[in-house]
Amino acid sequence: MTAYQSVQVSPDGQDYITDHRAATIADVWEAVNDQGSRWYFYPIPFVITATGGPIMRKRIVDTPYGFEHLRGCTVRTAMLDIAADPAYVEEIIA
Repeated sequence: MTAYQSVQVSPDGQDYITDHRAATIADVWEAVNDQGSRWYFYPIPFVITATGGPIMRKRIVDTPYGFEHLRGCTVRTAMLDIAADPAYVEEIIA
């Protein structure tokens, strides 16, 4: 059963990809950590539920370091937050 998946956001908060479906949050993070060079273009990964409505309306269930304040937010809200503060994003992902 696939319960979770990743959504990886571009550093400008304007684009995303979805990938890495797995049964547990830990398995999704393991897949994200082994994904190769995709992290360069989509360096901000989040874990969301794999089932339900549109990606932009799904809630974030886990975040990387520096983005903990976005846990529980929708993907849309997270992308707006990322787009609104490029200096913070640059500091965290640098």
